[in-house]
Amino acid sequence: MNSIKADLDDHHLSLRIAGRFTFQLYKDFSAAYKQFSDKPTSVDVDLGAVEYIDSAALGMLLSMRNHFGTDTKLCLSNANSNVRKILEIARFDKTFQISPSP
Repeated sequence: MNSIKADLDDHHLSLRIAGRFTFQLYKDFSAAYKQFSDKPTSVDVDLGAVEYIDSAALGMLLSMRNHFGTDTKLCLSNANSNVRKILEIARFDKTFQISPSP
């Protein structure tokens, strides 16, 4: 089952994505990070429960980056080896901090 959970705690936004991170999650993903009126100083996108990521999801991550701007620290964390490989091929390590897998 695909899902997105968002929590804002002391200007730190945590997004947890589960299932297949594809275009089907566009509305939910966008709503998850835009729902808070306070701009976070940091965002962690936990990809630990993501089993697949496609190019639309990569675009959604870039749209989130544009929404928050360069002064917000963005981290992609807990990606499995397949998802991490896609992030590296797309050179997301140049735009996001990518935390090691657990």
